[in-house]
Amino acid sequence: MLYTWGIGQSQYHSFYSDAVRSMTESWKAFFFGSFDPANSITLDKIPGFLWPQAISARIFGFHAWALTLPQVIEGVLSVLVLYRVVRRWPGPTPR
Repeated sequence: MLYTWGIGQSQYHSFYSDAVRSMTESWKAFFFGSFDPANSITLDKIPGFLWPQAISARIFGFHAWALTLPQVIEGVLSVLVLYRVVRRWPGPTPR
């Protein structure tokens, strides 16, 4: 719940958000990580790091909260995975 507090007012980098917008408009731009839908300018990073945001923007539309929602889900899942890993070391009841 706290991860989603104020999700509508989240800040994002304008360069990468423009890349996500073009990734939602073109499947070719989605797979190659292009800055524009014509696929003439690509990003300096691997395209997979923006795929969760692009999928979320395709589903929910291009909004600040739609770009931040995948990070919220990733944060919650990482806490759950960490809990499961740490719980296995000492057992169900820590000493």
